[in-house]
Amino acid sequence: MEKTSGLTVLPHFMTLFLTTANQFNAEKGGRGGESLTISLLLLFFRHLNKAAAAGVYQHPQREEPG
Repeated sequence: MEKTSGLTVLPHFMTLFLTTANQFNAEKGGRGGESLTISLLLLFFRHLNKAAAAGVYQHPQREEPG
């Protein structure tokens, strides 16, 4: 079984996050939700940067054909 990196599932989490943020904005009538969306995005990317710096998100190592 091949190992996958955290970056493989990252687009799915971003899609889910943006869908949730858009729904929240729609429920608020488009007012006040924008700043929350930006704050949550900044928080998410701060977490992602810390995880990347800690080495959590690594690409799988490929073996060279011998």
